[in-house]
Amino acid sequence: MNGPGDRRKNGTETMRKDSFATAALLTIALAVAAPMPGHAGGLSIPAEPRGLGYVPECDSPSVIGTIISRRAGAVPEATDGVTIDEVTQIGPGTLYMPGMRTIGHRHCAATALLSNGKTGALFYMIEGHMGFSSISWNVESCVAGYDPWYVFGQSCRTLR
Repeated sequence: MNGPGDRRKNGTETMRKDSFATAALLTIALAVAAPMPGHAGGLSIPAEPRGLGYVPECDSPSVIGTIISRRAGAVPEATDGVTIDEVTQIGPGTLYMPGMRTIGHRHCAATALLSNGKTGALFYMIEGHMGFSSISWNVESCVAGYDPWYVFGQSCRTLR
């Protein structure tokens, strides 16, 4: 005989199965409905040449702008109160393409002209798929000698 507890158990199992089936159908529907690269509503458009795993070049204006603005917006104690006025002598960097266990990223080095009138060695790493919701890219940066909490290790070691 089925008691009240049996009905709840069966109802819960049915809800789980229904939820799983709904999630599976929604996933399939979204995958089928998603536009293919190069197509939008039947119109042919050029696919983004960069692709989803795009890692910008070291001298990309958007990368440099992000570095400068993040440094300017940081807590003064985290940067010794020094901001970056300009980035010069940008090297070509080293690109590491994604593999089974890695994220595509590029290590870069440049010279930073600082707000205190000095220059500093700037090291930064640009990572693909690390922006908001794993879309786009992210950049982490460090000026050697101006990382009092050693967030990136001594002399920015983890970004070199």
